[in-house]
Amino acid sequence: MATVSGIGLAKASELCAAVELANRIRRGNLPREEIETARKVWEIFGTEMQTHDREVLKVLMLDTRLRLIRDMDIAMGSLSECIVHPREVFRPAIIAKAYAIIVAHNHPSGDPSPSTNDHTLTRKLAETAKVLQITLCDHVIIGTADGGRQPYFSFRDTGILR
Repeated sequence: MATVSGIGLAKASELCAAVELANRIRRGNLPREEIETARKVWEIFGTEMQTHDREVLKVLMLDTRLRLIRDMDIAMGSLSECIVHPREVFRPAIIAKAYAIIVAHNHPSGDPSPSTNDHTLTRKLAETAKVLQITLCDHVIIGTADGGRQPYFSFRDTGILR
């Protein structure tokens, strides 16, 4: 490529890297992030999810080694709630042949404390996961670190989800 007029060694290297990246994406050979903790969910998705001015629920689809296959926004709600049915959460996981999922949503208020509706949704998701034999690893609520509090809440870490 560097022999083409107007393309130097640096640009040729960039083009080759872009072609290789496209080939890896097509083959599915990109290194995938392992997501085993709520902290990791926060590190990867926290900044993005804090930018939403309404609640957004996301599902992270994982393989048997808990590596991210893909993520998908499932529902967008209001300032204080996001209504979603378990079938909407698990449908993309079934299509992606996911072994496990993590559900994450934000609280635009910044307070990651779970509401009664969050507890109800987590219980329904856990029941559905058992029937479908898809592991529900966690339900993480993304907030902000105001006042020194932890910027997220994990149903797994608190023992609510086992």
